[in-house]
Amino acid sequence: MREALAEFHSMVEESIGPDEKSLLLIHEAKCYSMKGLVNDAERIIGQIQELVPKDLNVRLLVDYGIACVAAQAGRHDEAFARFQRILEQYSEILEAHDYCPTCEDVHFRRALALACLGRYGDAFPFLRDAASFCTLSAADQQHVHLLLGYCYAERNEGPLAKEQFLRAIGFGMVNDFEVEARYRVAALYMADHGFAQAKYQLESIIQTCPQGLPHVPRRDVYEQLSQACRYLGEKDNAQRYKEIAESV
Repeated sequence: MREALAEFHSMVEESIGPDEKSLLLIHEAKCYSMKGLVNDAERIIGQIQELVPKDLNVRLLVDYGIACVAAQAGRHDEAFARFQRILEQYSEILEAHDYCPTCEDVHFRRALALACLGRYGDAFPFLRDAASFCTLSAADQQHVHLLLGYCYAERNEGPLAKEQFLRAIGFGMVNDFEVEARYRVAALYMADHGFAQAKYQLESIIQTCPQGLPHVPRRDVYEQLSQACRYLGEKDNAQRYKEIAESV
């Protein structure tokens, strides 16, 4: 990545015209973004905005990069507005076959920005559309199903929420999305008295993510496990998990 940044920087200095410079700079900003260096990415974006590129395709890529960095920086209101504007301003370009991956990614990221704002009702139709996209990465597809699970849960449609959480788990990627989906579907199983299924999901969380996640507190996982084991008549396991929960 360091070599790529150095090469882009060198090419920018040799480039001619605002369009060429903007295109190279947005790739440099993307490299910083991939390294998690959001401030550096935004510094480069500031340089691009001073250039004012004229080519419509370049402007699309620049606006897309700016929106992605805004989302990464946690400015989800701004990110949503930018992704929405991209879909409106560049509709003719995005409808071209070559831009299908970019178009679907913008739609997905618009939905994600709404979900990050807690606006699941607004995000719901966009997420349903995104579930049919074939160009998203496996992790993004998994994320879509996780968020759809949240949407259905908020709509009090437990069976549909459960289906989406299980689809997110079904990717078998052993990541944060899977852990969160297991946690959410376990709660639904508990509510439906599916204690054996809940226990399986909760124990899987302990195996794959023993430290827990911000949205998956370890103490709550062990407390639910203790409760599930108690309902299953597993008194020893119920007591063991209760003691662990109290020690966390």
